Amino acid sequence: MPPTLSQNEVDALMEALQDGRIDTAQERTVITRTPGGATGKTPEVKPYDLVSRERVVRGRMPTLDAIHGRLARGLSQQLCELGLPEAEIASDPAAPQKMGEFLSYQTSPACINLLSIPPLQGTALLCVQPNLFFALLSMAFGGQAMVADAALPVRPRADLSAVETEFARLLSEAFARAAAAAWSEVLALKPAYLRTEVSAEHLMTGSSGDLVMACAFPMRVADVEGRLDLALPYTSLEPVKPRLAEHPQEESPADRERWQRNLRLAVAHVPLRLSIELGRSAMSLRRLLDLQVGQVVRLEEHPGGPLRLFLGGAHKGVAIPVEQNGKFAIEFVEWRKPDDARG
Repeated sequence: MPPTLSQNEVDALMEALQDGRIDTAQERTVITRTPGGATGKTPEVKPYDLVSRERVVRGRMPTLDAIHGRLARGLSQQLCELGLPEAEIASDPAAPQKMGEFLSYQTSPACINLLSIPPLQGTALLCVQPNLFFALLSMAFGGQAMVADAALPVRPRADLSAVETEFARLLSEAFARAAAAAWSEVLALKPAYLRTEVSAEHLMTGSSGDLVMACAFPMRVADVEGRLDLALPYTSLEPVKPRLAEHPQEESPADRERWQRNLRLAVAHVPLRLSIELGRSAMSLRRLLDLQVGQVVRLEEHPGGPLRLFLGGAHKGVAIPVEQNGKFAIEFVEWRKPDDARG
């Protein structure tokens, strides 16, 4: 331990402080005296706990944000396959949070779905806002969903019913399929549904001080607005953190031109069903049921007049009937303009 300051040195230091010759707002220093009598300034020693669970996180993960953007688009398609209306889903930038802070945002009864994320270690959490969850459940069964602002508050419950738990599993598996596809370019991630909890006290996935990468997915389905919250354990991302911290490569003009050329070639080979509407006739249901074999139904269109041409079930053009080599055929006249009225 270095020797202490002499009384003269202490008096000089106090006088300098009173005169304002030393800026007390600067970083605090410790003045020591060497055995030779010279004094020096060394930065104040700060304690550091080597067993603390605190972690210093610097920088963003742009690639992880890009993955979540692809996940949001893929999840919209997955929800359509569940029979739900088309959803508008976005993704917010991922940010580090404490597990306790993340769970404090979840209202009761929470819909917290636990997902394994092999080959990464740990468990991910997918939280669905209660009003959004029950609105989606109602729409899945053909019911009318309430607008989120006008929805009645959900009363706390000890657990979900068997039907609600099964629907939570279906939602989680749809999210897992979208996540696997979104991660495919970085890692062969295989998320799998584990279980659903309605209380954060039953999770047993770590302490409230554990760090997670949290991402919110704002969602709008019909007139219902809500949010999905995803939490990935920060320690689980350590093996792929260098790749997630990279900036995604921007598309060059040559890449964009090549992509457009390949898209045109692919679209040119898409098969389409071509059909012609020969005419229409309006009648009541009673008259339709009274039709007998051999009766003639008059059409509104003239036999030789222009006919409506349909591609893939959509009205796209006009054609006229002709005869060619003894067979019925059509002669193309014009494409339908995009701003034409529906007909």
